[in-house]
Amino acid sequence: MESIYIENYITLSPKQKQEFVIFIHNFKDLNVQKQQLIFCEESLLLEFFEKSNINKAYERLKTFFKNFSKIKVSIITDIISRSNYCIFTFDNNTKLRIKQ
Repeated sequence: MESIYIENYITLSPKQKQEFVIFIHNFKDLNVQKQQLIFCEESLLLEFFEKSNINKAYERLKTFFKNFSKIKVSIITDIISRSNYCIFTFDNNTKLRIKQ
């Protein structure tokens, strides 16, 4: 499963979130399998089906958020889930540990 992490997503206004939802549902060639809010990080995790082109999704999302200075879009290359935490590994090899 391919994933994209949108840092500070929760800080968007309701109108901006609505515009984003409309934008992402217009993807005909990219299929979002799951959306998960990560409240402790104010972020959104989008998981795509394997047949989706994650690089194409990443570029489109970066373009959508280019005028939002607080928003950062990253590709997650690995997720390790444990009973009380998750570790996300990003494409630049940085890691983020999130308590569940």
